Amino acid sequence: MHVREKKEATLHSMEELCECRRLVLLAISKLLSKLEVQHCNMDQWKLFGYVTGFLASLYGHRLGVFLNMTDGQVTKAVHCPEKGDYLLKVEEHKTNQSFGLAKMLLSSQEYGWLLSSIQMKNRLTAGSAKPNLRTAMATFARDRHGEDSEERHSMARFMCHDTATSDKYYAMDLTIKQARKGRLLFEQAQETSSTRTLHQCDAVDREDGGKKKKKKKNNTKKDEEESTPP
Repeated sequence: MHVREKKEATLHSMEELCECRRLVLLAISKLLSKLEVQHCNMDQWKLFGYVTGFLASLYGHRLGVFLNMTDGQVTKAVHCPEKGDYLLKVEEHKTNQSFGLAKMLLSSQEYGWLLSSIQMKNRLTAGSAKPNLRTAMATFARDRHGEDSEERHSMARFMCHDTATSDKYYAMDLTIKQARKGRLLFEQAQETSSTRTLHQCDAVDREDGGKKKKKKKNNTKKDEEESTPP
């Protein structure tokens, strides 16, 4: 009862929740206009915070529902053309085993907020995909001097760069020259193996032939000794 009384003492009233959503609508409108002119990470985070606050004040979902909401779940929301609203389903949340998917019916405006957040994130990701000087220099050092060369490791030390980490995590395409070098290594490996096998066979044949020749020579000498009169 004490816990219940404590919770009830901190409950928001209906008027407070309605006022929250009214102020959020104004804040989101201003943020969207601002982000269209100039992108700012802080404003983008604020936008997501306002959107989740608006939906939480309406549906009462835990924060985990919004944190586990994926871009794919947003884009796959079920659209009702007659009413213009969207049914959004979130799989991962605290009580999903007991209640299944967390569901929210969003108006076209509310759904547009989430789409705007995704589009801004995609634009930011695409815009950040520009040449990285550190990665480029590390790649040039590897390709020019060789993966295990002392020159490459010397450059890496100057750069404070861990070549083991880069070789493990940086997925880079091979050039034609590198592919030819790789093929040559495969061919040399097979050629060496074949050559080694042939050499071994030749050595065995020579050894067997030598033994047979020596045995034949000994037999011939013995026959000559037996045929020679005392």
